[in-house]
Amino acid sequence: MKKQILPLILFLSLLTGCVESSSDITSTDSSGNTATTTTTIDNSNSESSSNNESSTSQNSSSSSSSSEQQIVYEEISIKEANALCSQIPLIEDINNVSDKHVSITGRMMFAESINCTQKGYRSDNAYKLFVFDKTGYIYVGVNADRYNNVFSKYEYSETSYYTFKGVLNNYLGQNELIMEDYVWEHQVPSNLNYDLLKSFAGSAKSMSEIYSLDSKLKVNNKGIAYGGIVSFNGKYIDKVENAVALFANEEYVMRVHGHSKLNNAFNSVKTEEELNASKTYTVIGVLTMYNYVPEVQYLASKISDINVNYNLEKATKITAKELWKLTPDKDKLKNSHYQEYENVAQQIHYFEGYVNYSFYSGKINMVLTDEYNEKYFTSAQNEQTAKALRINNESETGLNKESDLLNTKFGAFYESENGDKKVRVYFTTYGYNTNHYWQIQILNTNNITVIE
Repeated sequence: MKKQILPLILFLSLLTGCVESSSDITSTDSSGNTATTTTTIDNSNSESSSNNESSTSQNSSSSSSSSEQQIVYEEISIKEANALCSQIPLIEDINNVSDKHVSITGRMMFAESINCTQKGYRSDNAYKLFVFDKTGYIYVGVNADRYNNVFSKYEYSETSYYTFKGVLNNYLGQNELIMEDYVWEHQVPSNLNYDLLKSFAGSAKSMSEIYSLDSKLKVNNKGIAYGGIVSFNGKYIDKVENAVALFANEEYVMRVHGHSKLNNAFNSVKTEEELNASKTYTVIGVLTMYNYVPEVQYLASKISDINVNYNLEKATKITAKELWKLTPDKDKLKNSHYQEYENVAQQIHYFEGYVNYSFYSGKINMVLTDEYNEKYFTSAQNEQTAKALRINNESETGLNKESDLLNTKFGAFYESENGDKKVRVYFTTYGYNTNHYWQIQILNTNNITVIE
């Protein structure tokens, strides 16, 4: 038996030597001014990364699998990324994905939701991050999980500095990188600031010029579009929503979307005289459209040396019924503009009619109608039949009980002896809501005039 031990040991040693361990190692190689990063991506197991960790997976030991693939990302500037995007053949009208994998590093400011189920588009990239470095700006497409769990928490933050890895694409005529991986780079460099954004925007444009540029943007089937950086001068009018501010000049109004505390940076005014005496701001932002309404997505702002006056004399009269005739039919619009709807959103209007309110689903909302109605509205269908315009101002909407009417600006014109009196107000449209009612923003709730 002892003679058999040595051959058995030799046999087992030979058998063990035939087994080799395999490993996928992430590596970086630099050569001159161009660097490449190799990343192993396992498509069978995708995980969300936290903001404080690199999402690059480094598998020190794993068995080889057909689901894994080696991708080399070329490290380039955003200017170089835009140059490569310009070479993408625009075969499709909406979406054109390249085979060029790159890595860019920049400051993330905000995200646009394209809310799109566009045929041929990767729906998991429905959020577009606006990213810039010292050479330019570009959009980065990410999925809802990454946006909600990571990037939404750090919009406009001083720590929103990332390296993004992915494939270049052209969507709705805009250059973008579809993100496959990212690394948090911590603090934003001090040179990625207002002055740099202003240099990208160039000289301030009139609101008329901005609306002209907006009208040329490619629109998806949800009425969403986005474009390049612009700047304009205007007076701050009022808060529309927590993240939406309203600006105006002599002839036009401009809705500006931003972060949830956007309006805190500006002071509301009560009268036209106070408004014209208030500061004029230079606002820098990105061309956008939301539900077929042209807007600007906020990037930064500063007090301007140029004074812009606000003029209600150029307001145009419009009735509730005329606005309801402009209700967009999205089934017919598809990927096109609705110019009349866009035009009415740009202008200052005045309305002459009657005050009423709706009370259903536990909420009270002040409304305006062309004709006097003795009873309030008890359903959305009642509002639609009467062609009512819902007042969007914070003090006039979403009230909880009828006694709250006493705290509104318009409630007194319904409850008092003026209840059947016609009033005049100045407003701008907020648009046709997805819940199927028209919303308007009163420009000055203190300026309600009884005319008969």
